[in-house]
Amino acid sequence: MFTDYSGMTQDKLTEKLLELRKKHVMAFQAGMSQDVVDQIQNMIDHLQIHMRSEAASDALRKAEEDGTDPDIDVLNIG
Repeated sequence: MFTDYSGMTQDKLTEKLLELRKKHVMAFQAGMSQDVVDQIQNMIDHLQIHMRSEAASDALRKAEEDGTDPDIDVLNIG
């Protein structure tokens, strides 16, 4: 259903995000069906979630390689 973004670099993902945002604006300005506009927005949301999870995975991987605690800045109140 959604495009597979795995294996793409952050630069390529950012380019894809900019492309989707341009298409979203064009679809909205052209008066396309709200369903089409909403689908493009869903694609943007999906890509942003993927980008955030990749960034978090990279940060966790880097912390493990450095031997640091990845949760050092998390406040545990429980």
